[in-house]
Amino acid sequence: MAIFCAAVNMARRRFSTG
Repeated sequence: MAIFCAAVNMARRRFSTG
C-alpha cells in the first residue's frame, strides 16, 4: 500500500511541524 504509506508520511511530516 504505497498510497497509504505516502499519506501517513505526509501527515506525520505536517504533524512534526506542529
